[in-house]
Amino acid sequence: MTPYDRESERKKILDEDIAIFVAIDMQPLSVVENPGFRRLIKSMDPRYELSSRKVLTDKLIPELYKRAKTNLKLLLADTDKISVTTDAWTSVSNDSYLGVTCHFFTTELEVCSITLDVLPITTDEKAESLVQLLNDCFKSWSIENKVKHIVTDNAANMKLMAELIGLMHFPCVAHSLNLVVKTSITKCPSKAVHTAIEKVKDIVTFFHKSPKANRILKKMKIDNQEDGEIIPGKLIQYVSI
Repeated sequence: MTPYDRESERKKILDEDIAIFVAIDMQPLSVVENPGFRRLIKSMDPRYELSSRKVLTDKLIPELYKRAKTNLKLLLADTDKISVTTDAWTSVSNDSYLGVTCHFFTTELEVCSITLDVLPITTDEKAESLVQLLNDCFKSWSIENKVKHIVTDNAANMKLMAELIGLMHFPCVAHSLNLVVKTSITKCPSKAVHTAIEKVKDIVTFFHKSPKANRILKKMKIDNQEDGEIIPGKLIQYVSI
C-alpha cells in the first residue's frame, strides 16, 4: 500500500500520538526501533511508516514539550498562589539534579501537581547554589512572584535554601516521620529491640538467598490463605535511610 505522504494530516497525527505514547508511558526513545513494536504499528495501519528515533528525539518530543509548556504557562498565569516541592538527588551515573514540582488550584478549583523541571546541579549542593537554580526556574515559568510556600526534606542545606529564597518552609511529613522512627530505633536503650531487628534482617536475608526456602514460604502463604484474602508480597529488608 502507498505510504502516507510525510506532510499528510494523518501522518502528523500518528507521529504526535507516538510521541505522546513515549512521553506519558516513559518509554525509551529506542522503542520505535523495536521489531515487535514496528510490527504492531504496521498491522494497525500498513500505510503509516514510523518516524526514526532521531526524528522522535530532535523534532517530535521537543515540539510536544514546547506545546505542553505553553499550555502550562497559561494555567499558571491564571493562578495567584503556587506552592512548590523540591529535592536534590543523585542518579545512578552519579550526576546530581534538583527536581521542582508546583502545586496550585485552577480557576475551576481543580488541584494540579506538575513537575516544572529537573535541573542539573553543575556546581555544588550548597543552599546558595540551589537558590539560584530555583530562581532561574521560577523566572522561566514567570511565577517568581506567585510562589508562596516550599516543601523540602529536613536537610540543613534545604532549610537554609528556603530561608534565603524567602518562602514559607514546610518540612516533608514523610521524611520527618522517617527521622522519628530512625532516631527512636537507633537511640533506643533496650538491647532487645536491636537484637530483634537484627534477627528479622537475618530471616529476610535467608529467604532472599534461598530459592527453596522462598518456595516453601510462598506455598505456606497459599495454603493458609482464606477466601478473598490478599496474599502478601515478598519479604522486604529493613534499610536505614
